[in-house]
Amino acid sequence: MRCPNCGTERQPGKKFCAECGLPFQNRCPKCGSENAATAKFCTDCGTPLTPEASAQPASTAAPAEAVDGERRQLTVLFSDLDNSTEIAGHLDPEDWRDIAADYQRSAADAVTRLGGHVAKHLGDGVMVYFGWPGAHEDDAERAARAGLAIVDAARAMLAEIYNWFTEGFDTTDPKEARQCSTS
Repeated sequence: MRCPNCGTERQPGKKFCAECGLPFQNRCPKCGSENAATAKFCTDCGTPLTPEASAQPASTAAPAEAVDGERRQLTVLFSDLDNSTEIAGHLDPEDWRDIAADYQRSAADAVTRLGGHVAKHLGDGVMVYFGWPGAHEDDAERAARAGLAIVDAARAMLAEIYNWFTEGFDTTDPKEARQCSTS
């Protein structure tokens, strides 16, 4: 360490500069606490005491007393249509968009009815939080029930889609039923 006045190298353990007589003090500019001569940071408040220390990145860990909030359990439910890429390949894009939107709407209705929060719509699926922003004792159970409600809604949609595709076909005739299932 050098004397800030004359630049002379400081002799270890000495309290004054040998060249100009300036007292070596390692007082914190923020709190005034005396620190060891070799200290880079104040041991009482953490303020940098040297230019090198102030250039170093601060620790990313926040002090424990500065934490605001609480830990909570979060249940995440993700649901999407199975094999949707293949299904979409057989449909008109506008029809597929309507089907996917109906699915997302049905899933969101089931989730919100049970106290969940739709966080994102991802492709043809939904990502849902239970336990945020509001928490309940039984969020995991609510998520499971929402998952079952989504499956039920998807089955009902599948029946509607099947009826829509088979309209005008006599599904009792094996030839027309085969035509319907491959279109």
